[in-house]
Amino acid sequence: MRQYLPRAADFLQLAENNRQFEGTMSINELERLHDVLNSTEGDVSVALKFGWKYGIRSLTGSVSADLDLICQRCLNPMKINIRGDFCLALIEDTAEIDDLPNDMEPYVIEGDKQSIDDVVIDELLLSIPLVVKHDDECTDYMSHEDDAVDTDTYKPFASIKDLLN
Repeated sequence: MRQYLPRAADFLQLAENNRQFEGTMSINELERLHDVLNSTEGDVSVALKFGWKYGIRSLTGSVSADLDLICQRCLNPMKINIRGDFCLALIEDTAEIDDLPNDMEPYVIEGDKQSIDDVVIDELLLSIPLVVKHDDECTDYMSHEDDAVDTDTYKPFASIKDLLN
């Protein structure tokens, strides 16, 4: 069941109340994401669970979306399914970072309300592969068999061998 998904909230209060949210956000509304996209059409599915983990207030969740990106091989648009799961420790002081368990990332609370949009955007950006490319051969160069290397090519530094003798 889809629920109302707030854009900003008091994360600490939500953790105290063990609140959960599930819903969608329009990619068009997530402006910081636009620079890496070919198109801003579509939605992001978001599931958030505020609560406690290891005695620390936490935010666990997942984001998923079909993003329209550019293949870095052929430079053509392509859709790629992105999914990111996360577990954030909601901390108020950076001194607490060193004490966090390895499976929790720090999220430093600043101010009364925090942006859910920023969490969603950050997780999507972290989930995009470093090099976006089609799984199959997407260029003419990639689809040709390796041609035999011509060993009779011009070798501009071959005369140096004669100088050494």
